Amino acid sequence: MDKQIWDRTIELVRQNPSVNAATRTQLSVAIPRGMGGGALYLEVPLEFTKTIIETVLRDPILQAFQEIPEAQDLSHVLVLVNPALNTQSGSVSAGSNQAQATQPQPPPPADPHPAAPTTPASAQAQQPAATYWSGAQNAAGQSGDLPQTRLKPGDEGSLESSNNGHNAQTTDFSDPLSGSELPGSTAAQTTQSQQRGVTESPISELKPAGVTVSATRDNHQAISTRPVNPSKPLLNPNYTFETFVPGDSNRFARAAAMAVTESPGDSYNPLFIYGSSGLGKTHLMHAIGHQALDLNPDLRVKYVATEELVNDFINSIHSTGTESNIEASNDFQERYRNLDILMVDDVQFLDGRTETIEAVFHIFNHLHTHNKQVVFTSDVHPSKLSGIPERLITRFEWGLTTDIQAPNLETRIVILQKKAERENMYIQDDAVFEFIARHFTSSVRELEGRLTRITAWAEINNKAIDIDLVTTVLKDEIPLELVQSIHPKDIIKITADRFKISVDDMCGKSRAQQITLPRQISMYLCRDLTDLSLPKIGQLYGGRDHTTVMHAINKITELVKSDRQIYEQVSELTELIKKEH
Repeated sequence: MDKQIWDRTIELVRQNPSVNAATRTQLSVAIPRGMGGGALYLEVPLEFTKTIIETVLRDPILQAFQEIPEAQDLSHVLVLVNPALNTQSGSVSAGSNQAQATQPQPPPPADPHPAAPTTPASAQAQQPAATYWSGAQNAAGQSGDLPQTRLKPGDEGSLESSNNGHNAQTTDFSDPLSGSELPGSTAAQTTQSQQRGVTESPISELKPAGVTVSATRDNHQAISTRPVNPSKPLLNPNYTFETFVPGDSNRFARAAAMAVTESPGDSYNPLFIYGSSGLGKTHLMHAIGHQALDLNPDLRVKYVATEELVNDFINSIHSTGTESNIEASNDFQERYRNLDILMVDDVQFLDGRTETIEAVFHIFNHLHTHNKQVVFTSDVHPSKLSGIPERLITRFEWGLTTDIQAPNLETRIVILQKKAERENMYIQDDAVFEFIARHFTSSVRELEGRLTRITAWAEINNKAIDIDLVTTVLKDEIPLELVQSIHPKDIIKITADRFKISVDDMCGKSRAQQITLPRQISMYLCRDLTDLSLPKIGQLYGGRDHTTVMHAINKITELVKSDRQIYEQVSELTELIKKEH
């Protein structure tokens, strides 16, 4: 069924006058690998093809879904990169994916009908909605992701990676720092090891050969070196203890997290980490998962955002085929009881979710009784959580409760230096890092976002990054008190007025390009100028899922770097919004 839907989608996209011939060729090399939870999974041989499908072709594909009766429930496309397809089909030139500094050129057309592997009947068996990741099944394999090359000021020519000329810019589809889980899928079996990924609804086993996925949040740009499997919970390959910058504000939380990995269920159980958004709570959760599995690959580890936990529970009720919520709750709980480590992110979103809270209560009791590790995070201390019964709050405090505070100046400088080093940013003047660190103090997200904006401006204008450039780019963002007073509804209104569309259209369901782009820019500005979480931003835009918001933010982040018009529009809107406050 998924192949039939994809073939029909390709046909409709090819008829779309907004899609040029060169772009259409990218559809031919994409192989459908399954559907589930509102998503169609595709496998492609190149990062370049993945980028084109997730950006330029995304809206035409979603429009095509609405014209196909069997595909109207599909709301997004998840693309996996499998370099093995290059050699299997022999139809994609290894050196054809070079990207010019101003505009990428597509590789030559590939075989429009590549052979998909046969899926045995046994692989079609449905799996539970919430599955765990077993490290023992994922020990083999290396990432096919390639390092990103950045131009230094004055450099010209094409951006080429060190591996056969493939462009290595990564387009991310998930929000690991919010603990997002992506829908599952059906798929073919291969002889390769299973790879990390996520699931939200019943799926069939997916074992793509050599597939790698990069996942980021906010302005983090990830170069993945760890494998992933869409049928398993996602652990962000870039969030480890090695990449976590310790400081006085987080040292105790980091030490506690490391202790948990060495003795799960014994040292601090549960471990409850709280603090404001963007300080690294979820980074530590991913690091716990990675190190625990490195120490003991047989452990069953699950990382889940509270929002996805709630969705999983609701899906359980709908999928049981019965009106009994008790039976659905039992099925839901059973999927979490066989874990060795369960990490639940942002438990403040359990507020008012009575039935889900009841299920979480029993899951916790079972895991704790059997000495299985549980880790929670929240934006406030457990005692300040609202809408959650006292009996669960007291259990949150049974183990160790620790906070993460805003980093001090020295830590902020190191965070910026590490980001610049990780992403090959060409910054010679250390005073740049100190200037940013002194003026942006509330979160890591805020720090890294400003550094990304500065480097984007420098690259677009071919300028060296120095203090003069930094003060020019950030002149409208200081003092920071102005940022704190900005209301998201004002952002929506000002953006809608700028693009001459209504607020209702901005928050509505239309997927027309003249509305979609302003909506995505508005979401980006909400994330950049306020402290709202992804789910909260999604609620402002007609109750959209946080993954939709994440896609918008990632898309505009990339466009700000590569498209001068978008950069100027975002800068103009930022200035307008701040003038209103």
